[in-house]
Parts: sequence; structure tokens; C-alpha cells
Amino acid sequence: MIMAVFAAFVSIGASIKSLQREDVRAVGILLYSELLKDESSEIELVGPTLSALKSLLDLSTALPGAGDRYSCLVHGLISACLLNVDEMGGRQGVIIPKKIKNNLLATVLILTVISPTVKVGEAVIEHCFQLKVVILGLALNS
Repeated sequence: MIMAVFAAFVSIGASIKSLQREDVRAVGILLYSELLKDESSEIELVGPTLSALKSLLDLSTALPGAGDRYSCLVHGLISACLLNVDEMGGRQGVIIPKKIKNNLLATVLILTVISPTVKVGEAVIEHCFQLKVVILGLALNS
């Protein structure tokens, strides 16, 4: 059912030939970011729906002015993922590793799917690098 909702957002977005496409994409990505933030469900919702996130990110940005809006949206989504990971520091519980994994997977997906022309803030890239160093350090010490 969740995949059908995101498929509908992609269909609607693809059919719109104005800047409203970016509004539809933004609403879809906002809803997806809520899945990434969710701690109430032990059901794995993010992993099976990462392809929906990819589809939302893959919508064309060929319209004039769409590129800047898309860059802001991507920057915000990556920032939200990183914030979700940071909020898990020092916490314990069954849901914590899953939430960290899902947000890191989403971050990697976003960074690998977006075009090189998309502007992502330097602070976001530095934060990703710091997380990579921490994760590698944990892996080497275990």
C-alpha cells in the first residue's frame, strides 16, 4: 500500500509540466522522511520502499527554476537523515539500529542517485564524512 502511494506521487509529478512538479515531489519526500523518523513501528517499512524514494528523486528537473528547488529539497532530506542518526547516539533499544541503518541507507541512496549538478551543502558532506569515520572506527574496533 505504501509503495502504491509513492507510485501515485511519482505518476502525478511526472504528469505535471510546471514547477508544481517540485511541490508534489516535496510532499512525497516529506512523507518519506516521516518513515525515516518513525520509531513507533517494528515493521520494516523503509528498506522495502527505498525504490520509491529513488523514483521520487529521479523525476526530471528540466523545468526552469526546478534545479534550485530540487537542490534545497535534497539538502533538507539528507540533513534530516543525518539528524535522525545523530539523535540515536547513546540510546538503546531494538528500533535504534534499524533506524540508524535505514537513515544511512537513504543517505547513500540519495548521494548516489542525484546528478552531480545538484548542490549539496558543504556541512552536509562533512557530516557524512564524519559519520563514515565513526562507523569505520566502530567496525575496526569490533
